[in-house]
Formats: sequence, structure tokens, C-alpha cells
Amino acid sequence: MTIRGDMAGGARAIASRWARAIADLPRWIWVAAAGLAALLIVIIATGGLAQAFTEPRSAGTGDEVRTGQLSVTVLDAEFTREVESEYLEAEDGDVLLVMTIAMENLTDTPIGVGTTADRIDTNLVNHDRPLLDLVGAEPTDSAMVWRADGSAGQVYLQPGVPAEVTIAWPVPEETATGDAVALDVHEAAISTGAVILSSRVATWRAADIAARISVTVSESS
Repeated sequence: MTIRGDMAGGARAIASRWARAIADLPRWIWVAAAGLAALLIVIIATGGLAQAFTEPRSAGTGDEVRTGQLSVTVLDAEFTREVESEYLEAEDGDVLLVMTIAMENLTDTPIGVGTTADRIDTNLVNHDRPLLDLVGAEPTDSAMVWRADGSAGQVYLQPGVPAEVTIAWPVPEETATGDAVALDVHEAAISTGAVILSSRVATWRAADIAARISVTVSESS
């Protein structure tokens, strides 16, 4: 009992000394502390401590956009009902948004556009979060991809070899009432299995937007 009483008395004495020391602080310190607290409240209320939002870079037709993995330049775009050379025809209520894009693979391994290459799934299109993402035009079905020169087969990009690729997205017919769309080009977050960069099986996932490309779209006759 005596030991507990001594401890309680010591604690009260320490608390009393702290209270007196705080009470004896100069008035200017109290005023400064109050001002700092008020400023902090204002900053928090206005979102000053929130993560800054960075607008993506703006680009247009003919402008090159480079990410850590890919170079992308939109060359032209059009709305059309069909692409005869590819035996494509829009469903009722849809049109095809056909975009020709110059691409260059900046990695050291082959990659596919709309397909998997060498165990790398790029998710450039036909994904719920594609790296090439239309803005203001929601695709109604999977996009079709082919080489602009008409070469048959799946589209693969070899490292450092530029290629022109055509992508056709089916979109609602009302989308064609405007003459412009935008394409968000994302950086890729690359993961492999359960451990980052630890196996040959790699998946690209959309990360930050590298640029938003505003594209003027023509309408085929």
C-alpha cells in the first residue's frame, strides 16, 4: 500500500509540474500554436493534404506518346459501318470506330496487340482496364486488330521495329454524332505470377495515364 501511494503521489507531482510549466509559457507561444492549429484545419478542409491530382499530358493526331513500354502515335480515325477487307460489319445500333496507330515496342521482348506473345499479356485492348482506353465511347464488343498494310495473322510487335496497326472498336451509333474522341494511353504496371518480375509469364495492367490523345474522326461515305 505504501509503495502504491508513493507512486501515485509521484505521478501527481510530475503532472502538477507539467501543468505549471505549460501555464507559465509566454503568451506568444499560445497565440502561435492556436494560429498553426487553425491553419492546419483550413488546409485539411480544403484538401491541401490530399494527394495532388495530375492532369494527363494532352496530345493530338500525329503526336507521339511514349510510355516505358510503347510508343503510340494516332495517325487517323473514322466511323464506318463496315471494313470490307477484314469482313467486318457493325451490328444494328453500332458503328465501327476504326483507328490507325503507329506503334513501336520499346521493350526487349516481342509483344502482341490484342493477343498474347511469348507469355506476355499486354492488355492493350479487350480488357476491363485496357492500356489503350477510349474516352467518351464505350465499346459494345471486342475490338478487332490487324496490320494497316493488310498482312494476315495476329499482330505482334518486335522490339524496336515500328509498325502501323489498325484497331476497330464497335461503339454505339450515337457516338458518331460527334467528330472527336479521345484515347487514354496508360503506363503499364508489370506483374508476373505472384512475384513481381520473377517469371517469364508477365501481365501488363493499366497504371497512370501517360497522355490523353484527342482524335478528330472522319465519317466514311
